[in-house]
Amino acid sequence: MPAGNVHAPIRTEGLTAIFSGCEPDVDYNTGEVRIDRATGQQIWRVHLMVVLPGEVRPQVWSVKVLGEPKGIQPGEAVRISDDLVASEWEIDGRHGIGFKASSVAPLNGAVRTSAAKAEAA
Repeated sequence: MPAGNVHAPIRTEGLTAIFSGCEPDVDYNTGEVRIDRATGQQIWRVHLMVVLPGEVRPQVWSVKVLGEPKGIQPGEAVRISDDLVASEWEIDGRHGIGFKASSVAPLNGAVRTSAAKAEAA
């Protein structure tokens, strides 16, 4: 099966996720920030250290989200929205797993989806 065709939902309960930083997701060919076609929002990469339930070794995940995450400091525990999915990718002989969710927010704060952000504006 070609890479990119498998999208697996990931359960977020029990995950420990620590925020490292974030940056806009840039198209390597054009240098422009990628835009989500459905919402018109910029896509951002959120870099996390994640420990899965029952594991002791952390993993480093880069999770694509809609819009720039706000109010999160490096080293802070975060909550990933429940719509987290993993998908395979392959580019020029390199391959891996990418992650996508609608949002990442401080653990002690509510996760706000793009719809909730639009209502608040």
